[in-house]
Amino acid sequence: MFRLVVSGQGLPADIMGGEEWDWMTNDQVAVPRRKTTQRIKLVQASGTCLGVAAPEVRGTSCASPDTCSPGPAGATSDAVTWTNISVVGSAASRQYKVCYCVGECVSAGQYLELPGLLTVGMASLQFTASAPLLRGSAFNLALAGLMPAETQVHLTLDSHLGCAGSPSHTFMSAGSPGPWSATVSGTATTIPVAVVDSPVAVGRFLVCACGTQGCRAAAGGHAGLLVVSLAPQDRLPKVGPYSQQMWSCRAGYPCSIDVKGYLFPARYRTAQLYLAASCASTPVHSTRYVKDSPLGTKEIDGSSYLASTADTTLAFLVKLVTDVAPGGYRACLRSEAGTEEVGQVMVTARVDVGRTFELLEGNLDVSGKGLSVDHDRIAVVPADRHCGSVPAKVGLHAFPEGPTALAWAALKPSSVSSDAMLSFGPLKFGTGGGYKVCFCEHGILPAPHRHCENPEDFGLHIGDLVVSGVDCQLAYPQLREQACYPLSAGGRVCGDYFSSGPNQTTVLGPGEPPIA
Repeated sequence: MFRLVVSGQGLPADIMGGEEWDWMTNDQVAVPRRKTTQRIKLVQASGTCLGVAAPEVRGTSCASPDTCSPGPAGATSDAVTWTNISVVGSAASRQYKVCYCVGECVSAGQYLELPGLLTVGMASLQFTASAPLLRGSAFNLALAGLMPAETQVHLTLDSHLGCAGSPSHTFMSAGSPGPWSATVSGTATTIPVAVVDSPVAVGRFLVCACGTQGCRAAAGGHAGLLVVSLAPQDRLPKVGPYSQQMWSCRAGYPCSIDVKGYLFPARYRTAQLYLAASCASTPVHSTRYVKDSPLGTKEIDGSSYLASTADTTLAFLVKLVTDVAPGGYRACLRSEAGTEEVGQVMVTARVDVGRTFELLEGNLDVSGKGLSVDHDRIAVVPADRHCGSVPAKVGLHAFPEGPTALAWAALKPSSVSSDAMLSFGPLKFGTGGGYKVCFCEHGILPAPHRHCENPEDFGLHIGDLVVSGVDCQLAYPQLREQACYPLSAGGRVCGDYFSSGPNQTTVLGPGEPPIA
């Protein structure tokens, strides 16, 4: 590791803090230390400061050619210092251009190329591995170079910390789990190492040698890194259901839960789905599916009705009675293979879910019962994100560029809303696409944080929003198969049921009325 110092005159300096005289209060006041906003990036000698940072540099990183971090460890008017900079070891010397930026560094064009080149010499220690590295494999790690007495060798996951990172626990020696390390000396040695038999053992690792003079990374492998790859069995998709799926249901109404997976074996053809606080606890007692038959209403089983099966989907119909408490429940799949958790179901007692909204400009109407103009909020996220997981760029009245994951705001209902219909808008979208409409169930948030202020508060997915022409509508069969009604100010909304339709008219169907 090394320090990188940019020298000059009149450079932006940290304000060190202390006290100063406040003429308004006629007293001494404390002044906090304020650090400057300066950045550097190191690029290959053949590149320019408009390009990407060299990937082998540690201690400073860039998410793009425009934004880099961290700021300096210290700054005075004549020297700005970055510490803990390192470069992954190489069998040959390398040269880099140093690019320097002052102020709010948000564009590659703000970085100035400093005179000269930074030269990093070849690594004084080399390593080789005797075999391709897979989880559960054993190999010999050969080291060549100057190793003073009591040199400690360890393997650490590659990160911006370099060899200052913690030793990895995914290697072992003589059957003893890590963190693995070995004491070496001399100019050459070979050490037996084994990789822990676990899928989490894969990754890119630095071979670090630490002594009284600090730590250094050995060169070798793939770009100076020891790479542990997936084993053949890890490359095959898991047969059966995926985990961490998410659904939303309203108590008292039919709810479709499509469990996605890969090549469902025959043992899943009679699977049952149930909701519970955990898959090891008692199912929600009031969970059942009721189906019409020529002999009247018939209870199929104690949890759900398996409507159809396919290689990639198990389609369940679930119906929750109205006294199921709102909140999140584990979705548990019981089959001949046992019981496994497949995701989470968010349950609401107030707002209709399973909607498909089509809107380019106008109001987005959300129906339900006991809705609150003062407290209820919605948010919009891109279709490939989960509700409650990421913020979305939404304005209170317009989406000039379409929602993106750049900023956060919650949509408030307009003044024409009621306890049965919340109207959000007027909205205008500048770009098309698919989005998710997310609702905040403020009543289930922990007190005193029931204000729908954070992205994670909007965990209830009440429907999909389509902003496009006919070509994109084809991806949403609900627009052709569900009952649809016009929204209050342009567009339409489709769904399997409506607790409140246009003009507060009850439009239940094609599902059954709520069950008591």
